[in-house]
Amino acid sequence: MNKKYNENSCDVLIVGSGPGGVTSALELTRAGRDVLMLEEGRLWPRDQPQSYSLEEQQYKYRNVGLTPALGKIKVPYIEACCVGGASEINAGLYHYPI
Repeated sequence: MNKKYNENSCDVLIVGSGPGGVTSALELTRAGRDVLMLEEGRLWPRDQPQSYSLEEQQYKYRNVGLTPALGKIKVPYIEACCVGGASEINAGLYHYPI
């Protein structure tokens, strides 16, 4: 598909490029739908930023990795904000986007 996208040009809009978003996009495009995938974060080169560094946390993790869940039991959890979503920050198995 060499279609130029504008505000109203896709059949399906997927928000998030993690495992769920990318799998949904693949299946929908196989079914012939025009799919647009949005991600708030950016695509980083494989070697940047350095793995397990503070810089990686600042750029790939929402709230630098310190998002709290409030309630009776307060539990911090991590959330991604980069291409690849949770698979990128949790070292999940996926094919690196080209």
